[in-house]
Parts: sequence; structure tokens; C-alpha cells
Amino acid sequence: MAMTEAEQIVTRFVAAWERADVEELLDYFADDAVWHPMPMKPAVGKRALREAMSTWLGATAPRTSEIHLQVSDGKTVMHERSDRYLPGSPATWQALRSARCSRSTTG
Repeated sequence: MAMTEAEQIVTRFVAAWERADVEELLDYFADDAVWHPMPMKPAVGKRALREAMSTWLGATAPRTSEIHLQVSDGKTVMHERSDRYLPGSPATWQALRSARCSRSTTG
């Protein structure tokens, strides 16, 4: 079955996350967006998102993401994925498995 437009957007976002392409990532957010990556404080607005994402991605390089399951109703996408990264030190890989929900404002 073909991916919906919303699923394609989320899949491209995850690929940009792996590459640590902050500028592309910011293109997926509204100017007044809020991003709250626990345990960090919420980042509000693209300027704050840029700083927070740069900090987060710089501290977790290199990284890979694996989407295990993704479902969509056409606008809302939910997926379960594992992010693997080296948090601040090349000592050992850490894996973070999580479920995420994204809502597209397209179509």
C-alpha cells in the first residue's frame, strides 16, 4: 500500500533527523511551534527550536532511526521507532524506543 502524503512527510522528517539537517527539520515546523524533548525545557519558536535541535543532535551523533510500525488516517501519523545514538561519548550505543504522533496540516 502506498504511503499517504502525511506518512511521506514524517518519513522525510526522520531521514533529516538521522542526517542532523536542522534547517530541513525546521521547515517541518510552524513559526510558533513548540518542541519538548524530555528532559530538556520546551523550545518555542523556530529560533529556539534551531538552538535546541542543534544542541540535541550535536550531543547524540552519530544516530540512526528505525521505524517499526507506522499508521495514518491521512492527516495524523503514528509510529513506533527506535533511535540509536551515542549520547555525548563514543563509549556505547544507546537505544531509545518510542511511539510518536504527528499531525500534518497539508491536504
